[in-house]
Amino acid sequence: FDDREVVQRLVESPLTKRPKANAVMNAQMLAAAARGALIGDSPLDWTLGDLTTDSRAAGPESVFVALVGDNYDGNDFIDDALSRGARVVVCSRGRALDRRGVAFIEVDDTLRALGDIAAAHRRCFQIPVVAITGSNGKTTTKELLRSILAYHHGEDAVLATAGNFNNLVGLPLTAMRMTAEHRVAVLEMGMNAPGEIARLTEIAGPTHALITCVASAHLEGLGSIEGIARAKGELFAGLDESATAIVNLHDHRVAELGRTLHTGPRLGYGRDGRVHVGEIHEVGLERARFELVFEPAPEDSDRSSDHRPVTLALGGRHNVHNATAAAACALALGLDPDTISAGLEAAEPPPMRLSVEALGNGVAVVNDAYSANPHSLAAALATLSDGAPGRSIVVLGEMLELGPQAADLHRQAGRDAARIEPVLVCALGAHARQITEGALEAGLPEDRLFAVDAGGHARIAAAVAGVWKAGDSVLVKGSRGACMELVMEEMKRLAES
Repeated sequence: FDDREVVQRLVESPLTKRPKANAVMNAQMLAAAARGALIGDSPLDWTLGDLTTDSRAAGPESVFVALVGDNYDGNDFIDDALSRGARVVVCSRGRALDRRGVAFIEVDDTLRALGDIAAAHRRCFQIPVVAITGSNGKTTTKELLRSILAYHHGEDAVLATAGNFNNLVGLPLTAMRMTAEHRVAVLEMGMNAPGEIARLTEIAGPTHALITCVASAHLEGLGSIEGIARAKGELFAGLDESATAIVNLHDHRVAELGRTLHTGPRLGYGRDGRVHVGEIHEVGLERARFELVFEPAPEDSDRSSDHRPVTLALGGRHNVHNATAAAACALALGLDPDTISAGLEAAEPPPMRLSVEALGNGVAVVNDAYSANPHSLAAALATLSDGAPGRSIVVLGEMLELGPQAADLHRQAGRDAARIEPVLVCALGAHARQITEGALEAGLPEDRLFAVDAGGHARIAAAVAGVWKAGDSVLVKGSRGACMELVMEEMKRLAES
């Protein structure tokens, strides 16, 4: 996650065409929300269309926000947006043009203005908004909660973060999609620097908030696990006193954040919480069967615990925990255990998050290539070890944004991989050698190790194809920037050849 790296993809995404600015605000209200100077025509009765940050997505009566980044300047594309019919332009100071029938809103910071407009828009709708952040599991938990809420309210009544729209550009664009049809919203929050979660919380105005866990991720920008905890804790610290914090009692850092940063209502899950896991019957690569236990509220202490069986279409013990987190959020929103368990069972695995794909040669590939950090890698390896029916092969891409500890953490990743005794460990990227060194230290023979620098995706796939057999399971994992899906594509080609 890095705003500077993904902002260009966000402004070009088709999703930027969807937010409607005209639901509740005219040009004057947009200018007030953005704290900007309104220049040019701006009749109160103007009908405004979509809000977009991509001039190519501008259409008749749309609002164009000219974002500025390190390598681009949206102000340079104002003419393009106008040629496509934009009626309101949010731009930097001094960049307004002399155009009839167009309102310009000049601001000091267009990214800040986008967030302020989205915050004003969100507060026009009195619906529950659940904010989810955490070092791991936030996207899966968001999707599980979305499934529960869609089961209860219907798909069209639930607004949820799509793709990687979880940062200072994506979250405002998601909030701008809110309409009177929505009954609830689930907004994911990502970050890689202090202050970002605080700003996202300010924009989203959540009524409910969840921090899934605190683990070693984004160390480069946050310095230490304590720095990560402080950054994640900005969500609880920014809540209104009436909002509910959903607290992971299994994570002592999250439990401490919930206890010290929010004085309002709290609902805990995990040990001694309102929702916890009972008996676990099965955990495989593609599903988990377990029991969720719902404890009565303190005011209903005379009631007994409520046990519900759940069959989840996601493998791994960590996804049992993610399901518990989603269930706790749903319980805080007032849903009953029957609805919660049925909604969980209706959930589908998010792409590239431990999704299993059978190749034509009988090999199963466990695609967990969306992101990686030491904590999520350990969970993926445990899932492979527990659920793989045959031999295991581990393919690891680099884990990014780990700062000065990167070499040591990659070496530890190699040790962890070796402990499940795979027939091959492949490593890709600048720290590939540290991964194989760690595996060697842990006792894996050198002839079962293969390392290449960045760009060697095809060589990695070829190395795997050199040893795989029908019945094997191949874990593919790495940070988004490692592009491990390229290894997946090449393995598919080799399996069919």
